[in-house]
Amino acid sequence: MSNDHRFHAHERLMSRLADANGVDLDLMMQSGELTPEEFREAVLNCTGCSDPEGCSALLRGGGSDIPVFCRNRDKMKSWSEVSPYSD
Repeated sequence: MSNDHRFHAHERLMSRLADANGVDLDLMMQSGELTPEEFREAVLNCTGCSDPEGCSALLRGGGSDIPVFCRNRDKMKSWSEVSPYSD
Protein backbone atom coordinates (compact mmCIF):
# COMPACT_ATOMS: atom_id res chain seq x y z
CA MET A 1 0.00 0.00 0.00
CA SER A 2 1.38 3.39 -0.96
CA ASN A 3 1.95 6.00 1.72
CA ASP A 4 -0.78 8.23 0.23
CA HIS A 5 -3.26 5.36 0.17
CA ARG A 6 -2.36 4.39 3.73
CA PHE A 7 -2.70 7.99 4.94
CA HIS A 8 -6.13 8.39 3.33
CA ALA A 9 -7.33 5.01 4.61
CA HIS A 10 -6.44 6.04 8.17
CA GLU A 11 -7.90 9.49 7.63
CA ARG A 12 -11.24 7.84 6.75
CA LEU A 13 -10.97 5.43 9.69
CA MET A 14 -10.23 8.22 12.14
CA SER A 15 -13.07 10.32 10.75
CA ARG A 16 -15.49 7.41 11.12
CA LEU A 17 -14.41 6.90 14.73
CA ALA A 18 -14.81 10.62 15.39
CA ASP A 19 -18.30 10.61 13.85
CA ALA A 20 -19.27 7.58 15.95
CA ASN A 21 -18.26 9.58 19.03
CA GLY A 22 -20.13 12.75 18.12
CA VAL A 23 -17.07 14.61 16.90
CA ASP A 24 -17.28 16.62 13.67
CA LEU A 25 -13.63 17.12 12.75
CA ASP A 26 -14.46 19.42 9.82
CA LEU A 27 -16.57 21.66 12.03
CA MET A 28 -13.84 21.66 14.67
CA MET A 29 -11.32 22.85 12.07
CA GLN A 30 -13.75 25.51 10.80
CA SER A 31 -14.29 26.78 14.35
CA GLY A 32 -10.55 26.79 15.13
CA GLU A 33 -10.79 24.08 17.82
CA LEU A 34 -8.55 21.86 15.66
CA THR A 35 -5.84 23.06 13.30
CA PRO A 36 -5.10 21.31 10.01
CA GLU A 37 -1.63 20.52 11.39
CA GLU A 38 -3.11 18.86 14.50
CA PHE A 39 -5.45 16.85 12.29
CA ARG A 40 -2.60 15.72 10.04
CA GLU A 41 -0.52 14.77 13.09
CA ALA A 42 -3.42 12.68 14.44
CA VAL A 43 -3.84 10.90 11.09
CA LEU A 44 -0.12 10.19 10.94
CA ASN A 45 -0.35 8.83 14.49
CA CYS A 46 -3.24 6.62 13.37
CA THR A 47 -1.13 5.15 10.54
CA GLY A 48 0.99 3.51 13.25
CA CYS A 49 -2.04 1.66 14.67
CA SER A 50 -1.48 -1.94 15.73
CA ASP A 51 -5.01 -3.04 14.77
CA PRO A 52 -6.78 -0.89 12.15
CA GLU A 53 -8.90 -3.90 11.15
CA GLY A 54 -10.12 -4.22 14.74
CA CYS A 55 -11.10 -0.55 14.76
CA SER A 56 -12.84 -0.91 11.41
CA ALA A 57 -14.71 -4.02 12.59
CA LEU A 58 -15.86 -2.17 15.71
CA LEU A 59 -17.23 0.65 13.58
CA ARG A 60 -18.89 -1.72 11.08
CA GLY A 61 -20.65 -3.34 14.02
CA GLY A 62 -22.06 0.02 15.12
CA GLY A 63 -19.72 0.42 18.07
CA SER A 64 -18.66 3.82 19.27
CA ASP A 65 -16.21 2.92 22.02
CA ILE A 66 -12.75 4.24 21.37
CA PRO A 67 -10.56 1.13 21.28
CA VAL A 68 -8.03 0.85 24.10
CA PHE A 69 -5.31 0.38 21.49
CA CYS A 70 -6.23 3.63 19.69
CA ARG A 71 -3.18 5.85 19.38
CA ASN A 72 -5.48 8.90 19.40
CA ARG A 73 -7.67 7.73 22.29
CA ASP A 74 -6.90 10.68 24.58
CA LYS A 75 -7.24 13.18 21.73
CA MET A 76 -10.53 11.65 20.60
CA LYS A 77 -11.89 11.88 24.16
CA SER A 78 -10.84 15.52 24.47
CA TRP A 79 -12.28 16.32 21.04
CA SER A 80 -15.61 14.84 22.08
CA GLU A 81 -15.67 17.31 24.97
CA VAL A 82 -15.14 20.38 22.76
CA SER A 83 -16.69 19.34 19.45
CA PRO A 84 -19.25 21.91 18.31
CA TYR A 85 -21.69 19.11 17.52
CA SER A 86 -21.22 16.86 20.49
CA ASP A 87 -23.87 16.88 23.23
